[in-house]
Amino acid sequence: MPEEVWKDYLRLIRGPADWQALMDEYGMNMAIVNKSEQPVLVKKIRESTDWKAEYEDRQGIVFVRKRPV
Repeated sequence: MPEEVWKDYLRLIRGPADWQALMDEYGMNMAIVNKSEQPVLVKKIRESTDWKAEYEDRQGIVFVRKRPV
């Protein structure tokens, strides 16, 4: 994996302010997020009107875009 991609991933899982731009840049239409490890990202995706939770259990959530990129 290219170093830049790995760095973007590590930044993304922390829920940065530009999380949506990163998702757009990589054409991500699905995100599997760990609730306990990535609470900031969970909160931001939940608040977005562009994403919906397709599946959720006590550990994680599978989010999908309402309109794929």
